[in-house]
Amino acid sequence: MVVKPDVDVITPVKMPDATSAIGPVTIDAKPGTGNAPVDIPNGDGPSAPAAPTVDNSVHNTFDLQSMPEPIGGEKAWSKFLSRNLRFPEEAQSAGASGRVIVGFIIEKDGTLSNITIERPAGNGFDEEAMRVLKMAKAWKPGIQNGQPVRVKFVIPINFQNNSDSN
Repeated sequence: MVVKPDVDVITPVKMPDATSAIGPVTIDAKPGTGNAPVDIPNGDGPSAPAAPTVDNSVHNTFDLQSMPEPIGGEKAWSKFLSRNLRFPEEAQSAGASGRVIVGFIIEKDGTLSNITIERPAGNGFDEEAMRVLKMAKAWKPGIQNGQPVRVKFVIPINFQNNSDSN
């Protein structure tokens, strides 16, 4: 630190007294006076806020905040399947049972789309599983970052022949 005499100390600049009210003021802008209007971007330029991104990608179940689920829960889903699935005639006559692995996408609005047979079981089971899933009501969609997203879901559907359980 160096101590200097008062002569070398600079006097602070004084601000003019604020005699007018502070707040919005109408200014008559005249060219060359320094009171030109401020150019506020109208959203067309690079300073425009970015439009929110729309996520239409298909998510897996492991990277979600909230999993999709049937409306009414698992009990309602099981009830729907048991009321609507019919044991195929072809499988009945063959005395067969089977397990079909079905994949589908739960859309942002909860509807089921892109229903596919991931692992077929034959004997008419595949067609019956597809028929019933096409009838299914919308689910609660999966949530990621607070927004509904498309989710790939895979489930097994079991067909048990009553004669197998005896």
